[in-house]
Amino acid sequence: IYPSDSGRILIEGKQIKFKSPMDAKKLGISTVHQRMEEILASNHDVTANIFMGEELTKPILGSFLRVLDKTQMDREAEEVLSRIRINIDSVKRPIASYSGGQRQAVAISQAIYRIPKILILDEPCAALGISESLEILKLIKHLHQEDISIIFISHNLEQIFRVVDRIIVLRNGRKVGECEAEKTDMEKIVSLIVGAK
Repeated sequence: IYPSDSGRILIEGKQIKFKSPMDAKKLGISTVHQRMEEILASNHDVTANIFMGEELTKPILGSFLRVLDKTQMDREAEEVLSRIRINIDSVKRPIASYSGGQRQAVAISQAIYRIPKILILDEPCAALGISESLEILKLIKHLHQEDISIIFISHNLEQIFRVVDRIIVLRNGRKVGECEAEKTDMEKIVSLIVGAK
């Protein structure tokens, strides 16, 4: 995590400083990064990707030794995918065998497995085709109905207007505008983006 140069982050009215991604996770913040290859291991199966770094274990030989509980992880991976209406035929297949949209859905499943308070999606449709992007946008709308606050970062205004309640425009690291999506249009947002008067 890069330290902030200025400004502050408030969560539930309290100022927060993060030292690591784990600090953010502990506060209920999950992120799906733009580049899937940075967060998914293509040679591992869907379950391994959803639980990466948070694997479930079970004891063997009393409490002396613990091993991965693959059965429980498969079951919970199927449950999270079902909850967000993602069609994956087998959680045991390598992630590389799925489409870009399905891989992105797995990345989102990884981020929401622990049911975050805040989900940050950084250009979640950037590397996807039109139909895959539409599926991800439907998924984002569904997640919003589950009372997960979503920060949707995108340069695609059409996608933004499909899924957001409020639009905040940043230029050169500064907030230059904020409006409710229903009360604005693309022309006004473009003028904020480019700095037109």
